[in-house]
Amino acid sequence: GQEKAEPQPPSTPTQTPNLGVDAYFRLFSNALKWIYDYGPRIAELTEYSRDVVVHGGPKTSNLDVRRKILSRYEELAREGGLPANRIDSVNKTSSSWLALVKNLYFALFAMIGMNHGRRPNEIGGNKPYGMYYGCLKQISVEPNEHQIEFYVEKGPQDYRWFPANALVSDTVALLERLHLAMRHVDAPEVASAGNAGVGRSRVAFRF
Repeated sequence: GQEKAEPQPPSTPTQTPNLGVDAYFRLFSNALKWIYDYGPRIAELTEYSRDVVVHGGPKTSNLDVRRKILSRYEELAREGGLPANRIDSVNKTSSSWLALVKNLYFALFAMIGMNHGRRPNEIGGNKPYGMYYGCLKQISVEPNEHQIEFYVEKGPQDYRWFPANALVSDTVALLERLHLAMRHVDAPEVASAGNAGVGRSRVAFRF
């Protein structure tokens, strides 16, 4: 007759492996460097780039825009606060301006994740929710305290407010600065970052 199959132990739910201490430290250190050392200059270049595109006039060609961005980068690099002395393109290579912006976005994402342990889509993804322009609010001046609102996928499946430390508030401030600079050229001005009902439609990690 046929042999009976060996009984199998019950399956256990799989968990995402935790980062080792060394990997976590390297990720945290790099995120700090990109947010605090490079972030302000990259945001400044991004705002400058938007200004060139929006106010350049009909005679401004794509080549003119690229030249101005590359030239401005070198000016800022001489003042310090950028990861390289020059970039070789606007968006075509791994050492382009757009690559720097994407690296900064990754650092911002990582910093929020390390501080709040949210699911990836709760921070930013392809869902109709995620961190949005206006998700941070100040609740006290002395001491300086903030709260941040996330959509919680598991459990309530709704928005909830959580305490936000200084690392998180600095990260969100830089993220919202990038969001304004990277929005579509025809997008209207944004009055403030405090209206959650309106802001939830402005997902911050999309550009």
